[in-house]
Amino acid sequence: MPYSSNLTDSEWKILEPLLYQILPIKKKTRPPNWTKREILDGIFYQLKNGCSWEDLPKDLPPYSTVYWYYKQWRKQGVIEELMKVLHSQVREQVKKNRSGPKIKFELSKKPSKQEKETQGQSGFVPVRARWIIERSNSWIERCKIFVKNFERTLENATAKVNVCFIRLMLKRLAA
Repeated sequence: MPYSSNLTDSEWKILEPLLYQILPIKKKTRPPNWTKREILDGIFYQLKNGCSWEDLPKDLPPYSTVYWYYKQWRKQGVIEELMKVLHSQVREQVKKNRSGPKIKFELSKKPSKQEKETQGQSGFVPVRARWIIERSNSWIERCKIFVKNFERTLENATAKVNVCFIRLMLKRLAA
């Protein structure tokens, strides 16, 4: 049964070669019961719907298998590496500098009415750096797993955020 969190064919075309390039080579034992695409569909389902691993639908791989792959990929740095590669591809797609914008976090005073009038602005004026952060936060909040922080470790929470952005970047690249 297809879910809204499942990878599309165009997204899988982008991701499949990257996975085989990034994943460490394993000793061949027996053929796996589940494809990497099905494993990723399970990870993305859990992320989008905010359910526990045990509550994955029965037509996805067993939760123990999906969670095992998630843990292995997190420990081996696969998720972080995917994030870096996809980020560079998105930057190339929008023709921006690969190093990214330099954002400085500074407290700024609220502009007075006279300052706004001299700049020809009125009402709410977004600060560029703050706007980038707020936009990113709203993208993250599409994944229900982030409604409340359920993660016990910072490493796991960081991996979940990275998986969320991997999903967003795949959608952007496949569009």
